[in-house]
Amino acid sequence: MTKKVGVIAGSVVLAVVVLVIALVLTSVKKIDSAQVGLFYNNFNKELREEPNSEGLYFGLPGFQFIIFTSVFKTMSYPDLVPPIDGVCVMLTFQCLNKDGVTIRINISFQYRVKAANLKSVVDQFKDEVGYDKILRYIGSSAVHDSCSRFNTSQFQAERGRFQEDLTLRLVDKLQVLHCDITDLQVNNIQRPYRYDNSIQAKESSREDIEVARNERPQKLTEAGTTKLEAETEAEIILNNAKSQARIMLTRAITDAKAILDEYTKEADSYRALKEANNLDTQGFLAYMGIRAISNAKNPVRIGMKAPAKSSYA
Repeated sequence: MTKKVGVIAGSVVLAVVVLVIALVLTSVKKIDSAQVGLFYNNFNKELREEPNSEGLYFGLPGFQFIIFTSVFKTMSYPDLVPPIDGVCVMLTFQCLNKDGVTIRINISFQYRVKAANLKSVVDQFKDEVGYDKILRYIGSSAVHDSCSRFNTSQFQAERGRFQEDLTLRLVDKLQVLHCDITDLQVNNIQRPYRYDNSIQAKESSREDIEVARNERPQKLTEAGTTKLEAETEAEIILNNAKSQARIMLTRAITDAKAILDEYTKEADSYRALKEANNLDTQGFLAYMGIRAISNAKNPVRIGMKAPAKSSYA
């Protein structure tokens, strides 16, 4: 009987010890250095006003801290997805711009809840999960609003202004959620492929036109030089032709004059011979025929009735 009482007493003591340990464990909560918490009592549904920072806290059994991150976190559009089986998953966030063209964009920004307004945040959104969910929806609305204010070409030419406009909209929309915003990163902007191809073709054509305009003076100079060379060469050829023509003309005139002089002298000789021998024309011709035959270097055989005709009448 005594032994049985001892076992019961030991069990009671063990139960008390376990209960005490359990009560102690439920009465101690820890907040890490990167966290801020708001005290909440589950029994009387008490939510305190002042937030608690890093440290170890004691309270009534069953109390808890509604924890929020106290340092800046990053929110991305689209969500960052870790690689699956070593393969990266590519996501895009789409919005419509001022032209109604779908723009694929990657955006991220750093944010944190304002600790001074933590009770109001908890009253509205319960915990950090609910807060981040609403924050993402409102941030997405800000991105869509900014996209709708810029046309397709402005996303490339005025990327800095788009980033500035989006930052102001995020700050304006998220301040009602008691949220601090720091940096905003526009990591990538992708326009439709057909639009980009058209823009590239247009830019290529514009570059070709600009190159042609820049080369135009050079080409005109080259053409002018070629024309001048051709004109100079033509002038040289023409001058050479005129010079050769003058030479040939002078030579022809000289030759003609020499022949004429020769024939004139020969005519004068024949006239003198005709007058010296008192010959008429027929007699002179007969004399010349006989002389031509007699002065020939080779024998002359002519079928004639007489060595010469006595008359050519």
